[in-house]
Amino acid sequence: LLGVAASLLAAAPATHGQDIASECPAPNGFFADASQCDKYYHCVDNVLTEKLCPDGMAFNDINPAVEKCDLVMLVDCSGRTKLQPPIPSENCERQNGNFAVRGSTDCSQAYRCQDGVGTLITCPEGLVFALDTGICDWPDQSGRQGCKVEDTENFKCPKVRQDLAVAHPRYQDPNDCQYFYVCINGKIPRRNGCKFGQVFNSNTSACDVPTEVPD
Repeated sequence: LLGVAASLLAAAPATHGQDIASECPAPNGFFADASQCDKYYHCVDNVLTEKLCPDGMAFNDINPAVEKCDLVMLVDCSGRTKLQPPIPSENCERQNGNFAVRGSTDCSQAYRCQDGVGTLITCPEGLVFALDTGICDWPDQSGRQGCKVEDTENFKCPKVRQDLAVAHPRYQDPNDCQYFYVCINGKIPRRNGCKFGQVFNSNTSACDVPTEVPD
């Protein structure tokens, strides 16, 4: 068993480019498995113990002196992509992590799971929940597929003469004066909103009180 473990430990940061003389890369420390991202080893005086992170988490091998498991999305699992079999619960594909709402195309919602308990997260209007980063993001930046997104589909950024172009021009939402679109590089629409009690002023390209905005 120890001979097998020695070969698995070859990917640990402390041993890159070196031959392992014993079962442990160093007498003491925490070392990643070479193929399974949530498995690691604890060495104490050259005595090796195999350990496993909680389901949905992976061993962060940034420092051999620290025993640290993080969400899989926060750990570089390049070259060691295997994980333990999932332990699903009612709304969670694994015990820990971010997961889509089953059977839903509404990507503005997702479950953030901790120890098998899912908390429903709802993003602001126009954004979707990016599972890989755990943040609310623009639909085309989220990496999600098959999402029902309506806010920007019907708005096209107007073409502007090059000599008059502004880097990121703003345009009023034709259906709701509290909202406006920012056209990134003049091409990609991003829907934004003014704070409560304000509307978008097309003359100044900024949010303003209604009395200062022409009809």
